[in-house]
Amino acid sequence: MNSIIRFVLLACLLTGCSDGRDYPEAIDVTKLGATDLVPTLEQRIDRGKNQLYCSTFLYAWNEIKKNSKSVVIEKELTQLRLLDGSTLFKNSIAPEDIGNQVSFQGNSILAEAAFAKSLPFEFAFDRGNSELVFGSTPVESFGFNGFNPKAASQVELLLYRNREEFAVRLNPKAEDQEILLFTSPKLTGSSLGELLRILNKEIGKHGKSQKPEKEHWKYHFAEFDTLSIPEITFNLEKNYHSMVGNKVAIDGQEFDILKAYQRIALVLDHKGAKIESEAELGLVTEVVEGLPKPKRLVFDKPFLIVFKRRSSKNPYLVAWIQNAELMINKTSGNHI
Repeated sequence: MNSIIRFVLLACLLTGCSDGRDYPEAIDVTKLGATDLVPTLEQRIDRGKNQLYCSTFLYAWNEIKKNSKSVVIEKELTQLRLLDGSTLFKNSIAPEDIGNQVSFQGNSILAEAAFAKSLPFEFAFDRGNSELVFGSTPVESFGFNGFNPKAASQVELLLYRNREEFAVRLNPKAEDQEILLFTSPKLTGSSLGELLRILNKEIGKHGKSQKPEKEHWKYHFAEFDTLSIPEITFNLEKNYHSMVGNKVAIDGQEFDILKAYQRIALVLDHKGAKIESEAELGLVTEVVEGLPKPKRLVFDKPFLIVFKRRSSKNPYLVAWIQNAELMINKTSGNHI
C-alpha cells in the first residue's frame, strides 16, 4: 500500500487506540513454518498449520466490484472465483472502522482497505493464573481460578460438554463486539467457514437454552472452575503469489493481477485485544453429566478464535490455532 495513503488511513483508524502494547515487527508469513494467511473463509485450509483470516482482503476486492459494471474470471482460477463469490465478509466491519478506496487510472487499478480496532476488557484478567502447556510448549496465558466476579462478568459459557469440548464468549467493553473461543474434537472442517458452521451448530444444539435445568451449572462459573487462554501476538504479512499474473476481465478490458497483499496483526492478552489489518490489490493491463463438577476450560489444544460484531453474522477475523507458533514462550518470553 502506498506509504502516504497507508499512514493516513491507519492514523485515522487508530486515533485513541494506543494502549502501550505494541505489535511485533511485521514479518512475511512464509518465514514461519506452521502458519498461513487465507483470503476467504471458503478456501481450503492446511489443517497442520495455524490459519488466519481477516475480511480486509475481501473489502479491497469488493471496492473493485462496486465500481465496475462487470467482472469476469476464468473458470479454472478457483481461488479468484472464491474471492469473487464470497459474501461472508459483508457487514463484518462497521463502516467507521474501515477505510476503503479504489482508483482506476488508465491501464491500472489499485484497491486498498485498512482496519484497526481496540477491544480492551473492563477488568483485566489474571495473567499466568495456571500453567498452560500447548502441545509440548509452556506458554503465557490469562484467565482466572475459582470464582472471580469481576472477571467472570466478562465471560459467557456458551457450551460445556466436557473438558475436551467447550466454547466461551469474551465480552470487551465495546458493546457490539465479542470474542468467541471454541475447542472440540468435532472441528474437522476443511475450511474456516466450515469450522464456523460447526461452532454455530454446536452452540445452537447444546447451548443452555437446549438443556434441562439440572444441567445449567455447566453455563456458570463456580468456585473451583478454571479458565485459561493462551496469549497470542502476531503481525504477519503475505503476498498471495498464487493470484499474481492471473487475468481478470473488468468492464470488458483484460487486466493482470500485479499485486495481492495483506497484513494481519493481533494482540490478545489479559488486558484485551487489538487488531490491525490492511490489504492491497493492484491490477494492470500489462502482464504481471451427574452432580456439578469443577469445570476446567483450558485452551491447551487446537481451538478456533472468532472476532465479530454482535450485530453481524459475519466475522472480520478468524484464527484456527493448531500450534504454539503465535504464542509467547513462558520460559524465554519470546515468540515460539
